[in-house]
Amino acid sequence: MKRLEDAQRYDVPVDRGFAFITDPANWPRFWPGYIALDERSRWAAPGDTARLTTRLLGRERTLTMTIVAVEPNRLVTYTSSQPGLPDAFHERHFEADGAGFVYRLVVEYEPRTGIAAVFDRTLLPPGIRRALRHTIAALGHAFGENATPSNEGSHVEKVSDTVHHLPDIIGGPTILLGETVTIVDTGVPGSEETILAAVEELGRSPDDVSDIVITHADGDHVGSLAALVERTGATVWAGAHEADVIEGKAAARGGDVKQSGSVDRRFEPGETLALHGGIETVDSHGHTAGHVALFLPGERILIAGDAINNRGALAGSPPENTADAAEARAAVSTLAALRPESIVFGHGPSIVGGAAEQLDELERALG
Repeated sequence: MKRLEDAQRYDVPVDRGFAFITDPANWPRFWPGYIALDERSRWAAPGDTARLTTRLLGRERTLTMTIVAVEPNRLVTYTSSQPGLPDAFHERHFEADGAGFVYRLVVEYEPRTGIAAVFDRTLLPPGIRRALRHTIAALGHAFGENATPSNEGSHVEKVSDTVHHLPDIIGGPTILLGETVTIVDTGVPGSEETILAAVEELGRSPDDVSDIVITHADGDHVGSLAALVERTGATVWAGAHEADVIEGKAAARGGDVKQSGSVDRRFEPGETLALHGGIETVDSHGHTAGHVALFLPGERILIAGDAINNRGALAGSPPENTADAAEARAAVSTLAALRPESIVFGHGPSIVGGAAEQLDELERALG
């Protein structure tokens, strides 16, 4: 049995916290990857069922949850099921602590057998941990606090003195420090406060954020775009095709047409952007029709977007989230030819040093 948990204290009364968290009307404010709630959902008493459409691990999924037990202001337990994932049991503990409360989140599941067991035992746990941390941070914002996960260690990953990665946010935003601050990709909806908190942790302010560059228009990379622009007034850069997707002028990979923001500066893959000393845009379509990676030639750092991922092991674009498999495979060769020293990913921790050799191994493995 796999058991994962996290916890955070909030300076609000426990009855207020319980009422807020258990009210489905508030779920869009903190639920990771929230897209929509089935209008027939009920969530108040044992036996009630709610059905959510969410984005998890890069895919839209239907999450079905059924309440097992409710103890007002103390505990909610429920089961969940999603296609392609193991069934799970959840505990949500509300523990009064002075004038506030500690919110403890627990997820338990039995890994499946066969090939699926590899995913359930090695790749799924990091995704669940990221979701728990996202929930904690988003609730802190909703309660008017700057809440951070209780896990030890910083969530800001240093790649170089000027490049910092946020791997705990789904979509892996990257912060580039210079005379101004450039953010690459914006994570899932609700990530803006965590991103800006990281900017401040690095000694800068939201007012320093001048530009946002998007690798591709998936929801876990543009989810907080509009909110970040509203907070910072940053200029948004995106490749021409992905800009159309962002602005609702073209369909996304799954066929949906939805505006997620506005783009100020469009570019064609292959152009060098006059940002951060010159950012080379690299045509790496396949994951999406207009996907670009970004290369910082001075430091030989590759920001791969989702053309390559590092969930447990180095891999190319996941087949279930790929617009064109042959082009996605070719993108790996294109990126390997850059001979990067380090790689930053949309999903998974960065490789700092020795990245070219590992990328060569991936290219050989893909054939």
